[in-house]
Amino acid sequence: MAYLNSDDWKLEDSTPLIWQNQERSGEKSQGLIVFDRDGTLIVDRGQDNNRNLLEFLPNTIPTIQLIAEFGYSYCIATNQSGFSRALFSLNELHEFHSSMCEKFYDLVGLGPTLVALCPHSPLQGCSCRKPEAGLLVAIEQYSYQKPMLMVGDKETDIQAGERYGIDTILVEEDNMFNLVRKWITK
Repeated sequence: MAYLNSDDWKLEDSTPLIWQNQERSGEKSQGLIVFDRDGTLIVDRGQDNNRNLLEFLPNTIPTIQLIAEFGYSYCIATNQSGFSRALFSLNELHEFHSSMCEKFYDLVGLGPTLVALCPHSPLQGCSCRKPEAGLLVAIEQYSYQKPMLMVGDKETDIQAGERYGIDTILVEEDNMFNLVRKWITK
């Protein structure tokens, strides 16, 4: 994973941070699925981006295996306002996402095409913080594919997908695999 826009990026720019998987850059697939990060793919530990505490939820690996079998690729869209409040650094975010992607490769053989991250607080009024659709716009811009589905555990994830005009799935910890399978096989 490498930063695409961190060299000249500034928090006051109101734009998302993008990490791109260089090995999968520009890769085309059956379609692009976007997952929220905390509470959807990994255990939500609040504003903690400690890579040593990274833990996938029980349905995560089977769901990523499923989408890989059907030829889909995936991205991650996440709000991380702790960065704007100096709870963690840009380097800690990079280490966390690098570790997460390595674990996806080790367990599934497929990592995300990219990770789009909103580092702004809700008070900053940016267009990338979910429920706004800015992260999905950035994902399309950097992945060269229009997302087809937004999967998340919060209403803000669903609102972002609806504002962007794509299908959405609201998940709970134990039902993501079945709901994504139903959507893929419809």
